[in-house]
This record gives sequence, C-alpha cells and structure tokens, in this order.
Amino acid sequence: MIDNLQTEVKLNEELILENQSKLQDLEQKHKTLQEQYKQILRISYFKKIASSKWFYLLSADNLNQLIMRWRYIHQFDEYARHKLENIQSLSVDIKTKNDEISKIKEQNINAINSTSSNMTLIEKEQKEKDALIKKLTKEEDKLRKTLQAREMERERLNSAIEKIIIAELAKAKEKEKAVASAGKKKEVDDSGFEKNKGALEWPVSKGRITGKFGKHPHPSISGVEVANNGIDFTVPGSASVSCIFDGEIVGVTNIPGFKNMVIIKHGAFYTVYSKLESVSVEKGQKIKTRSKYRSHRT
Repeated sequence: MIDNLQTEVKLNEELILENQSKLQDLEQKHKTLQEQYKQILRISYFKKIASSKWFYLLSADNLNQLIMRWRYIHQFDEYARHKLENIQSLSVDIKTKNDEISKIKEQNINAINSTSSNMTLIEKEQKEKDALIKKLTKEEDKLRKTLQAREMERERLNSAIEKIIIAELAKAKEKEKAVASAGKKKEVDDSGFEKNKGALEWPVSKGRITGKFGKHPHPSISGVEVANNGIDFTVPGSASVSCIFDGEIVGVTNIPGFKNMVIIKHGAFYTVYSKLESVSVEKGQKIKTRSKYRSHRT
C-alpha cells in the first residue's frame, strides 16, 4: 500500500513539472504575441494607423480599400483578443490543475505517514500478539503436563479404590459361602443407603462444587476432556469432612497427589473421600452419619 502511494506521489510530481513546463511555454508564447502586437502597433503608427482607426479608414483612396482596411483591423483585433483569451484561460487551467495535483500529493503524503504509523502500530501489536501466543503455548504445554500428571494420580487413586473394594467383595463372597455352608439365610442389605438416594448428607457444611462427575471439556485447553469419577469440593480455610451415611471404614491409605483417602462401606455401596489433610479414623471402625473424620484445607 505504501509503495503504491509513493508511486502515485511520484507520478503527480511529474505531472506538476510537466504542467509547469507547459505553463512556461504558454507564457513565452504570450510574451511573443504581445511583442508581435506591439510591433504591429508601431508599424501602424508609422503608417498613421495608431493615432486613429477612423483616420486610417478615411484615408483610404477608395471604398474598396476602406472596406479592406476595416476588415483587416477587425480581424486583427479579433485574432489578438482570441489568442490572449486562450493563453489566459490555459494559464488559469494549468494553475488550477497544479493546485489539485499539489492537494492530491499532500493527501498521499499524509496517507503514507498515516499508513507508516499504522504499520508501526500493527507491527507492535503483532509482536505483542506473538509474545502472548508464545506465552499461552508455554502455559498450555505446562497445563497439559499438569493434566497428564493429574491423570496418572487419578489412575493411582482409582487403582487403590478398586483394590480395596475388590478385597471387600472377596471377603463378602467368602462370608456368603460360609453362611451357605452353615445353612443360614443370606444377609440382606438393610443399610438404607439406596433408599436415601437424592437425600444423602453433604460431606462438607461449607464450600462449593468445583468439579462435577463425568467427562467435561477442559476449561483452558481446547479439544481436551477431563474425566472425573467423583465430585470436587472447594471449602474456605480449614473445614471438616463428615460421613454422608452410616457405614464401616474399609480403607484408609495415602495416595500421591490425593493425600489421605478413606473408603466407607454402606452395605452394598461404597463412598470414597480423598485429598484429606489428616485422618482421625481407622480401618474396621464403624461410623455414623455426620461423623467428622478429618480436617480439610483447599
């Protein structure tokens, strides 16, 4: 764009020079015509024409000569007047054209200056944008690595949970076999956990949910999904975690990235609590609804 404007300015400068040259030629022709006109007047004077056109006409020898002299004077005056008017008109036109071209040239120069300023600003903004993209790319890479680490920690958590629950299921199966061998009736789950679905207590008295159950798009990384097998709570300051229903502690362990973890059995159901700063219960302990078993800092 700047190159085009510079080319246009150069062309306009050439037009101005060309018109100035034409103007000088016309002015020179004007001067020449004036000199010729003066010479004619001098010649006319010597022929006694200049003192009076009427004297020049009346001094004719006959009528034909008078008519010819009248035509000559009239044609000469018309010719001189026409030439002078043409020269003056062309001079005005060329000056007007020069003014227009000068104005266009000034506009183009202003446009070049403005475009140069804009280009400088655009280059600055582009550098800032590139720097921001570079920074965001680094942050995204860092987030991806953090996410991968979190996924590995979550896998360790799931593995630990699965291991404890499988062990509990194996115990329950052995117990059922023993009951069957003794001819006793199979125990029925009367914990009431399933009946209270939708009405269970919250594990914290204060706080908000910051991670919902299931798969969700990552809030910062496009095209990445985050799988959550539980519900994440964020609580202010130090808070205690409570059991959401009567049960038995079947697992207490420490998982890297998820700190202390407690698994509680509620008949045929299990609840898992992780990221506990401290734990005040132990495996095999019976626990009641709303019983507090740890302090929380998140």
